[in-house]
Amino acid sequence: MDIIAGLHWLRENLPSFGGDPDRITVMGHSTGAALANFIAASPVTRELLHRVVLISGSGLSPWAIQRDPLMIKRKVAEQTSCHGDLLLEDMAPCLRLKKLSELLDVHVDAPRFLPGFAPFVDGTVLLNGVTDTVVVPDILTLARNKKGRGFELSDFPDRDLLFGITTLESYADFCAQDLEFGFSESKRDRVLRTFVRNCYYFHLNEIFSTLKNEYTDWEKPVQSPLSVRDSTLDVLSDGHTVSCLLKVGYLHSIRGGRTFFFHFAHPLNDKEFPQKFESIRGDDVPFVLGFPLLGSSQFFSKNFSASDVHLCKQFIRYISNFARKGDPNGFATTFDEKDANSDFPYWDTYDSVNQLYLELDAKLGIPEITANFSDGTRRFNLQNGVFVLPPAPDESLKRSYHLMYEIKLKQEVTL
Repeated sequence: MDIIAGLHWLRENLPSFGGDPDRITVMGHSTGAALANFIAASPVTRELLHRVVLISGSGLSPWAIQRDPLMIKRKVAEQTSCHGDLLLEDMAPCLRLKKLSELLDVHVDAPRFLPGFAPFVDGTVLLNGVTDTVVVPDILTLARNKKGRGFELSDFPDRDLLFGITTLESYADFCAQDLEFGFSESKRDRVLRTFVRNCYYFHLNEIFSTLKNEYTDWEKPVQSPLSVRDSTLDVLSDGHTVSCLLKVGYLHSIRGGRTFFFHFAHPLNDKEFPQKFESIRGDDVPFVLGFPLLGSSQFFSKNFSASDVHLCKQFIRYISNFARKGDPNGFATTFDEKDANSDFPYWDTYDSVNQLYLELDAKLGIPEITANFSDGTRRFNLQNGVFVLPPAPDESLKRSYHLMYEIKLKQEVTL
């Protein structure tokens, strides 16, 4: 609600600062992208924003929304002594009487890959359909008829959407030792079991088996620790971020919304991650904020190359054009027309047929327009078939059908 209040303030006061209240863009990264997605899809913000930029996150990610808010409320009540009826009573008056230090001491242990404090469905800002589980036999038909899980979070075709990802969105899920030396297949299986059990309710064994099959390089008779590491990074990256964001963009384009997709493939030269070999979550943030143009500073002490500066100019050009007019293409006043033609190729919209996207990498020199994101077919098919919560099975099925089934209590696996 604080974000919505801020949008109301902007709409009322922007004219006083020379701004246009009819051209408000909301941009978010990671959890901020999930919040931006919720705000864009909320019925209470129809007149408050006009364009959305989602980077490395969406409302469909398992870490984006709290599906058991009463559990969080109970833990807060236990640690603050604000007891009462968890269903009926509002804890806010009691919490307002607590010291700041008491509130900061409240700790919630969330299962791996799931959130602790996070937005939840309240029926007003977030509608109940956001967490529905629906069969997806024909995604095109369901999207056009406003049905199917994920539609509620992409139902803003009147607003332009620009979304993007890095190559590895799961890099921070592992320690430095695992990233440098890799790990065994048994550890991979433990990680995947934790992911499947904590993020899904039904068909757990089938999901687990499908993930292992789809993300194993069967051409290699022996899986080395490094290849196991790479495949696990891919499946987690796709599972909790990439496929979810792709689905939001896909459904948005099907509903007739103007949609643009980019892949930021340029790895940031960051000494804090010596094992890094591809772009990871957060590598695009300094570029969209323009840090390479500032050089080394007290706020961001990194050494940027000339190619970094050039890529930053390209990225900012596209983002600023999108925020200004809903289209990343066109000329900005800071560059002449010749540079614009040579260094800024036309960025086509993303649609369900060609699935065109912009590849941003300093090695390329000039951004490239490519069709179908690398491994995108696998990722999107898994989003439609696996990375969507399946419906509840027939009650007559044996309990052993689920194997890892744990709907009441989600536990963390100690690795």
